Amino acid sequence: MGLKTITYRTIDLTLNKPLITIITVVRNAEKTVDRTIQSVLSQDYSNMEYIIQDGLSTDRTISIIEKSKDRLLFFSEKDSGIYDAMNRAWNKANGDYILFLNADDFFIGADSLEKIVNAVSSGSYDYASANAIVKKKNGESWIWKNRTLTDFDFLCGNPSNHQSFLTSKSSLKSIGGFDIKYKYAADVKFMFELINRGFSGIKIDDCIVEYSFEGESSVNEKKGILELEEIMNIYSPELSLAEVGKLRRMLGDGSEKFDISFIESVLVKKKFSDNQYRYFINELVRKINDLEELGSLSSRIQIHRYKQMKRILDKLGIGYLISFILGFVRRLKS
Repeated sequence: MGLKTITYRTIDLTLNKPLITIITVVRNAEKTVDRTIQSVLSQDYSNMEYIIQDGLSTDRTISIIEKSKDRLLFFSEKDSGIYDAMNRAWNKANGDYILFLNADDFFIGADSLEKIVNAVSSGSYDYASANAIVKKKNGESWIWKNRTLTDFDFLCGNPSNHQSFLTSKSSLKSIGGFDIKYKYAADVKFMFELINRGFSGIKIDDCIVEYSFEGESSVNEKKGILELEEIMNIYSPELSLAEVGKLRRMLGDGSEKFDISFIESVLVKKKFSDNQYRYFINELVRKINDLEELGSLSSRIQIHRYKQMKRILDKLGIGYLISFILGFVRRLKS
């Protein structure tokens, strides 16, 4: 088919608001794409353009998109995968900020975009993150909450659902977009780079999209997890891939029981930033309270942990040190 373009709605450049580009990457999504389109076009936020990047769909997807042709910009061309398509699309965007909304997903309210734009506009932020409702075909759902948006996320996994993540075009340009070496987790690599390079972000505790747990990364979940852990390992090279995976399961999705001795070995082995130490301490104290086997730990292990934590806490200030010692003493008495 080659490259196909149709016109899109007029952008009001006189508005004193950032121009937002919403991008939907799609291929053969005739059952869901119209819901996505309508959720975008019904947004209250007015200074917006909408780009749909199609990968040469062979079903009714293109004819469905063309029904709204006067309100969006449409391209249909061959790509090498979802992240290549996303790169092609953001390079065509006029927006100051960009949000990627997949063809299986949709904004849950007319004010969804405005909420996250207000957040990113409240300061000199390069990106903003909100929460997402995750929905499976069987009706099961849960809330995907954003993480810390700090380097502690390197130890936990995905900082945010990318459908509820708004980022500046300038940061996309600076980083070079999405690394198409990765088929399932290039969005995580991009978010990690934002954090690693010191771009500023803000998070809001609102759900703005519903995310279908049936997309490319979800269908290939096991491959996606392996790729995620490979990316995490780049940012924690002192740890083995197996250790990174175990940390992700403990701190990230909670699928593995918290293991004090493993955590101790990691604390000794890895050079953590002060921020990672701070979050690690908070997580450690929270998790220890739930450990039934705490009382059976040997005195040697307890003392070792105390000495190790004291060295860490000395870096964090007297307040953390006092609160930790008091908590430690209370646990020994119990």
